[in-house]
Amino acid sequence: ISIDLLDDNPFQPRVKMDGGELEELAESIASKGQIQAIVLRPKSDGRYVTVAGHRRVAAFRRLRDAAPDADKTRYQRINATIRLALDDAQLASIAYAENVTRTGLTAVEEGRALEKMVDAGLARTNEELAALTSQPLIKIRRLRRVAKAPKVIKDAIDSGLMVAVGKADD
Repeated sequence: ISIDLLDDNPFQPRVKMDGGELEELAESIASKGQIQAIVLRPKSDGRYVTVAGHRRVAAFRRLRDAAPDADKTRYQRINATIRLALDDAQLASIAYAENVTRTGLTAVEEGRALEKMVDAGLARTNEELAALTSQPLIKIRRLRRVAKAPKVIKDAIDSGLMVAVGKADD
């Protein structure tokens, strides 16, 4: 599939990608090729939503943009698996699961991802979010509190000055 036809997952929790890790992934793809296909969901307009493989898509785009003109076509197309029967709840839970297991996803990004799921009507309660994401209820409660915190608190958590924790009784 052409990488120009790919749209980001609206439930993608990761806001920032580590430049060094992305560069390592790009170098790996350049030397070994694409090892694992990305997963896509088709849209009605002929485009696709990236379900899994957001970092691989970013690495391909980086390689394409940096390649000499003669090599750009090598990184124009990416191997993909198309999943037709994914609803928004599955799209959100897969994106969350794929990113929460990797390092570097902040508590603020996780909290925002949970709030996007609620805003989209995929879950109404913390219990429903816990079931949807396969995460402990206490973690869901804490992350949602972080998502609703003032910007100064979120900035402190993102920069490592504060650690996101909950009350001892929850």
